[in-house]
Amino acid sequence: GLWSYLTASMYKHYLGGFAPVGIQPEIIRVGVMPFLLGVPLVGVWVLANGSVPVRRWMMTMLIGVAILTTFVFRYGVPDPAAYFGPALMAGFLVMIPLITVATRRASRATLVAVALAVVATAAMWAIPRATAERARLARVDARMHRAWNAVPFERGFVVFKDDHSARLEILRLLEGSRPDLHVINPHMLTWTLNRNRFSQEFGFDPVVLVREDYVTELPVIIGKGTMLPVVDFRDVLEGRLPHR
Repeated sequence: GLWSYLTASMYKHYLGGFAPVGIQPEIIRVGVMPFLLGVPLVGVWVLANGSVPVRRWMMTMLIGVAILTTFVFRYGVPDPAAYFGPALMAGFLVMIPLITVATRRASRATLVAVALAVVATAAMWAIPRATAERARLARVDARMHRAWNAVPFERGFVVFKDDHSARLEILRLLEGSRPDLHVINPHMLTWTLNRNRFSQEFGFDPVVLVREDYVTELPVIIGKGTMLPVVDFRDVLEGRLPHR
């Protein structure tokens, strides 16, 4: 288990590609790429102006950022934007030489005007997108609520192969909604600790039939081990009949 964790073997199928989906390509294009282009400029500025300790520290960081960025572009997860965090941190530092040059050559009035223009431009770009994203998330949340309330039994298993299964746990545990439904994320049951916990609580091992289609067939597998009803939450979300 420790070796699997250190080698991240369960994620190896993502290696060798780059496949952002949904809004991710726009986030990377608008919110990441401009600052990635600023990273080499930061390196040039530090080499020309920094003290020896600062240059060494900065170049070490930039090398790390380069390695990480190269890896991310070869890591085919659907949501890679968040992995560019360290690169963005380094890229933002390009503001330091720009501000330094600006304060030396421009008047205070010009600097204030430029700052206000930058803030206004950023707001004009960000506010409509943030508002639209908030509305989208509200619609998603409302849909999740409706589907959760539409599960056709009060005690049983709800299988949801999605990170949003945590949202169902919030409804169940923190909001007290339908507490006798057991939310199961198939990916989580591939972890030994979660699998053992499931076996101890419900009296059977859901992964004894492990094979390529395990994730898809988990509702059927659980259905064979329990008399409780089982439903795939995607069926409920899409208005299809439940598994059992």
